[in-house]
Amino acid sequence: MGARADEKGGLRKLGEKADLEPVVVDVLRATLPDWHVEKTRKTRIPRWSRAGTVDVRVRQELGSSALLLAGELKWCGAGQMYEAIWDLFKMALLALREDAGTTFLLTGAPSSKWQADPCRDLFEDRIHEPLELFDRRFPTGKGRLMWDDLLEGGYDRYPDAVPARIRTAVIADEPIEHPAGDWAIRAVEVTPLEGFIPIRAGWPNGERPADATRPLAKP
Repeated sequence: MGARADEKGGLRKLGEKADLEPVVVDVLRATLPDWHVEKTRKTRIPRWSRAGTVDVRVRQELGSSALLLAGELKWCGAGQMYEAIWDLFKMALLALREDAGTTFLLTGAPSSKWQADPCRDLFEDRIHEPLELFDRRFPTGKGRLMWDDLLEGGYDRYPDAVPARIRTAVIADEPIEHPAGDWAIRAVEVTPLEGFIPIRAGWPNGERPADATRPLAKP
């Protein structure tokens, strides 16, 4: 990523799809030469039929659904670490599959975000309570609910349920040495724990906050 930053004029000039994703794919292919590394693939996720694609996944054989790894990526140049809430739920549900292997989140961000971002704890050794994540609000502006914003960006494609508790465990924390800034890449393994919280009309147990704007009412 440092070399790409040299070419493009800084770490903040890099992007998830244009830079982080191909770098991760190249590293995985070099590390796992006998496996099939794929990016942006439609993947069956339990309890979330309309979740979309998974950023990167590794399979032993073409045509097999069995996964060694599957992960979601983010590059936080402008400030979107909160999007990891959506990805956390996605990877926790994917991990319910018996053939899923390890599911993970991987994000690159400047040190200022790792020190102060309200969602930095998603990349720490933690047990998360999804009910608390649904209640998180942006610390600036009108304090919109983060989940409300994610529903808008995700075209209201919410899951049917999420695990009642989700564990994250740090598996990588690597600095990016570059004159343009102090950044680091962190990755966490995602593990669903016991129980489920039903999601109805986009919100846990169907309890929609009074100021929520999503999902939009069906015509």
